[in-house]
Amino acid sequence: MSNIIRKIIFIVGVKIKNPLLFNEFNFLKKAEKYSLKELEEYQLKQLTFLLNHTYRFSSYYKRIFDENNIDLNKINTIEDFKKIPIITKNELIEHNKEIQNFSYNKNVFSETSGSTGEP
Repeated sequence: MSNIIRKIIFIVGVKIKNPLLFNEFNFLKKAEKYSLKELEEYQLKQLTFLLNHTYRFSSYYKRIFDENNIDLNKINTIEDFKKIPIITKNELIEHNKEIQNFSYNKNVFSETSGSTGEP
């Protein structure tokens, strides 16, 4: 099979299975030229979005933020993220169901090669 046919099959396959891949690739090519300031602004924007999402959709994180008086509207710098308590592996295991958001209609299968260290 010629390389051109392989490339066409690859591109068609990607567009069917993961249509956003090329958009993400193009963004990464653009972002690799970001200045430090632009990179930090982008990181802050993404982290802020993630925190707001976890607060809205995870009862565990909502409780943790509320118990620690963390006002997500006051997280304005990367430094402000130090206010968020670190979650241990044991807490992730213990509160797994509470951490996860089961409201999505899309099922995603995933596996890890790691373990909890528990028999």
